[in-house]
Amino acid sequence: METENHDIWMRRCLKLAERGRGFTKSNPLVGCVVVKDERIIAEGWHRAYGERHAEADALWQWGDGNLPSDASVYVSLEPCAHHGKTPPCADLLIERGAKKVICALGDPFPEVNGKGFAKLKAAGTEVVTGVLEAEAAWQNRSFLHSVRNQRPFIILKWAETLNGLMAPKIPARQQISGKASQIILHRWRAEEGAICVGRNTLESDLPQLTNRYWGERQPLRIVLDPHLKSSPESLIQANADNPVWQVNILQNTQTGNLHQIKCSESAFLHDLMQALHSAGIRSLIVEGGPFTLQSFIQEGLADEFRIIRSRNISWKEGIPAPQANGIVKERILTTEDEIFIIQPSIQSDYPTSSLTKTHKTP
Repeated sequence: METENHDIWMRRCLKLAERGRGFTKSNPLVGCVVVKDERIIAEGWHRAYGERHAEADALWQWGDGNLPSDASVYVSLEPCAHHGKTPPCADLLIERGAKKVICALGDPFPEVNGKGFAKLKAAGTEVVTGVLEAEAAWQNRSFLHSVRNQRPFIILKWAETLNGLMAPKIPARQQISGKASQIILHRWRAEEGAICVGRNTLESDLPQLTNRYWGERQPLRIVLDPHLKSSPESLIQANADNPVWQVNILQNTQTGNLHQIKCSESAFLHDLMQALHSAGIRSLIVEGGPFTLQSFIQEGLADEFRIIRSRNISWKEGIPAPQANGIVKERILTTEDEIFIIQPSIQSDYPTSSLTKTHKTP
């Protein structure tokens, strides 16, 4: 029976799970490896929403028949215990003779939430948990937060100059971030469920709010426009098949792919979060201007900051960027910029690690 090198095999699970990012929609990222005699004999991951889960993908690669009695199954999230779009993975592991299952962390989804572990243990399977728990939780932070808090995981993103300014005093489009950062930004758009700007940003920057570098995955586009003073026609034209929400306090209507979503004036952003959660949106990236970003911060709706800081652009005057207090979880260096991914100090929904990852990219 495999008893050592748990971290090595779980790290492989996390690497496999990452391949599903942007494709699993409301489902979590999960990887699975089957190990025998210090060797991986099968592996898999949840490739896309509605397709095989990671455990089933690994067993499909293994083929028919039971697993070897001395094999260990590593999986980055608790095996599911319910019938959804696919059968329960816990049942499948039991059926295929899994004698030992090592997992990073439990799944808080109500239909699972310990039930997968309980099924395995009741069948006589040895269950080990907590291997690379912090790393696994960070990877699935959007899913975990959404399930536990019944609202999307909210990422506030902005670009700022070397001296901390993010917008000119007179509204106008000013490019701060470099080309490499723009490519990274489009990847973020492909990975998250929705993207949001305020009316001022829509009118001054004329953004498309689309992913134009990373395949066909597109976020739901949202414009915060309480009094319906703007026309999001440019967004509709930029990607006619991708819906646009125009969030307001006046009316609920739909014309083609333009959805006017009414929220109360007193709980505008919180009502929007509930509407997104009901629509199955696990994460939201906010790319608005200073007013929009500060509104989210003041309402306690900031679960992560992503800051693109220019390494060479400074302005004499402008609007200061918000303060992003917290733990720097990742740092990305490009030729022109320095990118910080920050976990706010108040965030405590998942285990944390003091490790800061630094990446370099052209």
